[in-house]
Amino acid sequence: MLSEAVTADVFAVVHKIREGTPIFLREFITEEHILFRDNIGYDWGCYQQFIAERLWLDYEYVFFMHDDLVIKSLEFLPHTVEMLNEGNRVVGNGRNSPHRSWPQTHLFCYGHSTWQPPDRQFQHDTVRGSFLAMKTKTLADIDHFEIFWDPYHLNIRFGNHSLIATCGKIQSIFGDNAFGFLSENYLDSEYITEVARGGQNVLPPAPGQRIVVNLYNKLASYYVAKRMNQSNGLFFHLAALIISKMSGVY
Repeated sequence: MLSEAVTADVFAVVHKIREGTPIFLREFITEEHILFRDNIGYDWGCYQQFIAERLWLDYEYVFFMHDDLVIKSLEFLPHTVEMLNEGNRVVGNGRNSPHRSWPQTHLFCYGHSTWQPPDRQFQHDTVRGSFLAMKTKTLADIDHFEIFWDPYHLNIRFGNHSLIATCGKIQSIFGDNAFGFLSENYLDSEYITEVARGGQNVLPPAPGQRIVVNLYNKLASYYVAKRMNQSNGLFFHLAALIISKMSGVY
């Protein structure tokens, strides 16, 4: 266990009822470090639920990690800390994607976000939610992750809206030093292997859900483009209301 191998406190945010929590979790993590929260927002929402508690304020570093990582070497800890001390603001495991033109290709991912890209030419990296680490000073500067809460559980892929919007915000704050990676290999480094959550077991959305998601994406793209142009009007405000309702961001 991490807490036994290094000087670290481990917290768990659980999206299950207390009675459904595995016994081993309560054996290795103290009760006051287990946070039971509503099952919304997927992985990035889980992290934001922890951030909102402000429990990280007394620490110097914070590591956000999925429960389905294969940790091959605990040397990821000193190596990550070294990278953070060298100036990388956020360190991920394997590089997520070489693609950086997200406002060009996924404008809808910013519809729910309080942060917006300045224009469609803005470029930024992304880091997978499986593993990311930062100094708490960096987390304080970020303030909050940009979460698409998906209160109606329409589609797990809405979790990517949180990822892309949050990473864009981080890049805009910290510039070229925003992201570093333990490896250039997708999902893998010499320290950690990420098990792609759900993998092939994720069921495709039902036809009705797919229609709703497609309509949302079109509406959100329209809304973000109008915000970039500082436009408004009746349909703009209607779009904002619908996006707020669907994303759970008010």
